[in-house]
Amino acid sequence: MFSKDEIARIKEELPIRAAYIIHEKTNISRPTIYKFFNGGNVRPYYASEILACALELLEEKKNTLGSLRKKYNIIMEDPAPYGKEESGDIPQNE
Repeated sequence: MFSKDEIARIKEELPIRAAYIIHEKTNISRPTIYKFFNGGNVRPYYASEILACALELLEEKKNTLGSLRKKYNIIMEDPAPYGKEESGDIPQNE
């Protein structure tokens, strides 16, 4: 399975409200989820379900951040299609 250090690293990288999201997806109680991430003993089935869901959340987070980075780069490198003048000036209504 995973070492306590690896689990701690996963816990650190999870988004806010991860325990609630994991609970909603797996129907495992939040106290069991907290117990798992705080180093307590939980049934192996629950541990694997929690880890699988946590890794999915991390993957979603990484993909979201990656797509946001791509959008940022597109917008910031070529601002003209988004209403800005090429000189950077804001058009004035006369």
